[in-house]
Amino acid sequence: MPQYEEGDARWLAERAVAHRLNPAEVSRYWTGRGLTWIASHPGDWLVVMGKKLLTLWNAFEIPDNYHYAFMRVHFLSLLWPLPTFALVAPLALVGVAMPFWRRTDVTALYIVCGVYLATVVLFYVRGRYRIPAVPFLLVFAAVAVERGLHAFTARRWRTVVALGAG
Repeated sequence: MPQYEEGDARWLAERAVAHRLNPAEVSRYWTGRGLTWIASHPGDWLVVMGKKLLTLWNAFEIPDNYHYAFMRVHFLSLLWPLPTFALVAPLALVGVAMPFWRRTDVTALYIVCGVYLATVVLFYVRGRYRIPAVPFLLVFAAVAVERGLHAFTARRWRTVVALGAG
């Protein structure tokens, strides 16, 4: 249960080293354990990172402290018309892959969004940690939608099919 996570982590670390630890020492203990495991299992770590990357782009919001799908249905019905990560993320991936990146004035957007999402994958993939990336992803998704609509009105069907496939 989430309310016991911190206490359990402290208890396990203190039991392993056989003395009391302050919060920084508990953090160092678990960081050391993690880095030791990564160094001794690099292939397994890459597999885990791949799974976490897939989880990051998954449509389902993995709940941590709130179950967003439940809240949206039962308490926040005004949010139903708003797009979810399930719609924004695929469109953003298409937008990221478009020639939009050639513009030097959006380099910071790529960097901020990429670094933030990398930290989520590296540490903890849960719905509440994906949400801060949505405003950045919306920009990329808007590029994909705009380019798709432009291709559709220009009757460039190959482009429309390629964007749709993405």
